[in-house]
Amino acid sequence: MRFKNTKDLLKHEMMHALGFGTVNPISTQESCAEELDFSQRAGEYVVSAFGCKNVAGILADDRRKTHLMESIYHDEMMTPYLSEKRNYFSNISAMILEDTHLNSGQWYKVNYRSIQKEAFRFVRENQQLCARLEKAASKLS
Repeated sequence: MRFKNTKDLLKHEMMHALGFGTVNPISTQESCAEELDFSQRAGEYVVSAFGCKNVAGILADDRRKTHLMESIYHDEMMTPYLSEKRNYFSNISAMILEDTHLNSGQWYKVNYRSIQKEAFRFVRENQQLCARLEKAASKLS
């Protein structure tokens, strides 16, 4: 068996090297274990792009907050398991990356035009994301 998504794997690991899930601002260390609340913009984006009404934030896969929750985000680039199909670099990961920093000052600026098609496909192929997110959030409450 041959792994078909070497490029996606490299992109995923590069995101970690850039700080995704490895650098959290000090102010959020006491926050809910599974909520990636260091990116309020990403949470607001999910509400607007997917029409979620009862969502408090982005859910992580575990307490270390290194990945997006697989059961919710499926084929998003920053879930812990890469799909044999396409893995999308969505606006969710882009916004989390932009909000990754220590102390003051933004480290990164994403060119959203360059990921526009990929981000749109992620939204189109994940219309049930809100339902999955709300179900998972209710289990944490």
